[in-house]
Amino acid sequence: MLKNGLGRTGVLIACYLVYSMRVRANDAIRLVRKKRPKSVQTSGQILCVQQFEHYLLPQTVVFSSKETLNLTKDKMTSEFTLKQYLYRQRATLHGLEERAFRELPKIVYCLCERLLKLCGCHQSAGMDFRVKNKPFYKSFMVYRIRKSKPPDPTTPEEVVNELDNGTALPMVEWRDPVEEDIERNLETVTRITGTSSNGSIPAVQIHEAFTVDHGCLPGDRMKYLKDLRNDINQRTEAFEKINKEMDPVILTGLLFEWLECLKKPVLDIEDLSIIVGRAHNVESCILALTMEDLILLEYLLHFVTRLRPLAAHKKVDILKRLLASLTHQTVMVSGRCLPTRKDFHRLRDGTCSQVINFMLRMIVELQRDIIKPSKDDVDVVVPRRLRIKAWK
Repeated sequence: MLKNGLGRTGVLIACYLVYSMRVRANDAIRLVRKKRPKSVQTSGQILCVQQFEHYLLPQTVVFSSKETLNLTKDKMTSEFTLKQYLYRQRATLHGLEERAFRELPKIVYCLCERLLKLCGCHQSAGMDFRVKNKPFYKSFMVYRIRKSKPPDPTTPEEVVNELDNGTALPMVEWRDPVEEDIERNLETVTRITGTSSNGSIPAVQIHEAFTVDHGCLPGDRMKYLKDLRNDINQRTEAFEKINKEMDPVILTGLLFEWLECLKKPVLDIEDLSIIVGRAHNVESCILALTMEDLILLEYLLHFVTRLRPLAAHKKVDILKRLLASLTHQTVMVSGRCLPTRKDFHRLRDGTCSQVINFMLRMIVELQRDIIKPSKDDVDVVVPRRLRIKAWK
């Protein structure tokens, strides 16, 4: 006769161990039986834990890889797109995190917020997902636009035809002389003291971390980066290492690794065609692109604008480097094609300029959107407005 507290209770405890510690079903059952003898008593209960393992462990993989991983033992589940990752993330997160990161990768949020915290910028623009009662992603401009209007049915081919018949857009100049003066003064202070006045490091070091060639890092740092990536793939607790990491090069390396290892680029050729063809109309682009791509793009743009004080041309360098990872193509950044040692094609200079131009126009719209008063956004800190002008 089965005793209460050993059968179904043992199954739940074993499944929780699989979820929290990412261990195999047999190891979890063995651990439960060591602490509670005769737990998980029937073959059906053992099979239940094993089936839970086969379902859950592939969902917990954070970094996509073409190689077969230990947790999955299946190449098909080792590679995934952004959309597939978000689906997996919903299956593994719960509570506030599940609601907040329904449309945004948690790994990207953690890495970017850690970079901002290192330079003392993490409290700007009200981007803490724990502040609001409503889900984090619902405060995004692209989400509200997509929900208020139907998607645009125009095909990428029609967009290209529109582009051929139209004229090239003037580029947007992003410049803030006051912020540039502050950055120069802080660079002088940093050279003397070695630290930033409002954070552990100055924002200019974040720029350097984005523009460094991660493919040419020293062997020990490359090994540390690889070990940290594998650790995040295998243990939930490894996310705490991100919150304690002090090296911005390691953090940016993880960010690029996650974006560049996706099975499909966030911005593929069709997306680039849409952006280039409709760069004059930000709202039209938003209606034509997919929701998951837009949410990620808007968050990254918020991240770049929150890096302060940092000269505008350095923020554009960061946008270019992010564009390379988002498109899986190399881009000229500070006189170098990045990333190196990747089997990526070169993104055309004209396409790169137009996409960066679209990003800058989207940033302007985001600034206007933040300034709009809202009863739900009374705690948002309004950043300094951008001054833009068209190049003739």
